[in-house]
Amino acid sequence: FSKDGSLRLNATRQQMECGFAWACEYGRTDVVEFLLGLGLKVDATPHGISGLHWAAYTAHVDIVKLLLERKAPVELRDGRHRATPLGWALHAWGEAAPQPDNFYEVVGLLITAGATINAALPADTRERGLLIEKMRADVRLTAALGREMPGQ
Repeated sequence: FSKDGSLRLNATRQQMECGFAWACEYGRTDVVEFLLGLGLKVDATPHGISGLHWAAYTAHVDIVKLLLERKAPVELRDGRHRATPLGWALHAWGEAAPQPDNFYEVVGLLITAGATINAALPADTRERGLLIEKMRADVRLTAALGREMPGQ
């Protein structure tokens, strides 16, 4: 970007996509809107990871809402872990202690947009079982998942 906030004339598509991913990860809604306004695709996946993955992982509710409004694909798997944005959110939720309130809202938004829990759960049977057990113990997460909760 130039000092006046405009995009430099020599900015490459790759630089824009990386900036988009970082803006999603670090909660820079204004930058996300700016880059989407320039025509950047909402499903851009620099380094194999979409902006929705990063926004879900870091529980940036406003960015998740914006990306979902722009029809970001909720079942898109990243190129590194082969996980969906909901999978990234659940992984971050499972690692965080205590869980920020934002994760519950992000999970609910993703479910409402069509994300499915089965696609989001880890493939490893042991990891999957541990995550499901932890999910079932959290009333707020169970509510956010609604009918998608495994075993219901």
